[in-house]
Amino acid sequence: MNSEQPNNRRIQLIVLAVVAVLAAAGLAFGLVKMTGSDGGSDQPEAKVTTTAPATQPRRVIAMVEHGEQHALLDFKVYPEGGQVTGTYTLVHFDGNGRKVEYPKAKPFNGMGTGSRFQLNDLGDRGPVTAELIEGETRLQFDQTFGVEELVWEKIDSTQVFDDKVTEYAKRFESCSKKHDYNPCEGVS
Repeated sequence: MNSEQPNNRRIQLIVLAVVAVLAAAGLAFGLVKMTGSDGGSDQPEAKVTTTAPATQPRRVIAMVEHGEQHALLDFKVYPEGGQVTGTYTLVHFDGNGRKVEYPKAKPFNGMGTGSRFQLNDLGDRGPVTAELIEGETRLQFDQTFGVEELVWEKIDSTQVFDDKVTEYAKRFESCSKKHDYNPCEGVS
């Protein structure tokens, strides 16, 4: 009986040692997974900075001016699945010099990756294909919608668009005070 006790104790110690080794290995594996480090690099920040922007949606804002018409597209491309959501606004000025927004912030959706996008609910002939060109400073479409222009300028904010519309509206300040029929007809 005395000889069985040391064997039992030995087995218990072996089991305890195996459990401790597995626990330590599991803890180490968990830490590696949490920090994203594999021990080969002492710069975990590099990994964080390269993956963080990919989780954020990419915003694209583009506008075009065509005579009295001003159009704005403001959309986001989500990296997970390439979903696109955004709004479209068309502004023009009527014969009395009044600003007309139609549509104002009309929602649309689509799909996109990299610099190519397929946008739904914009054109009369089905989805509109758009591509960032010229160093991503312009957005080129395969068909027109609202404004007869295929290439739009990419801008930094919607404020640029608002400023252009306000600047254009100043052309109508004097004629809009007249009491004629369409007093601003022909102003451009």
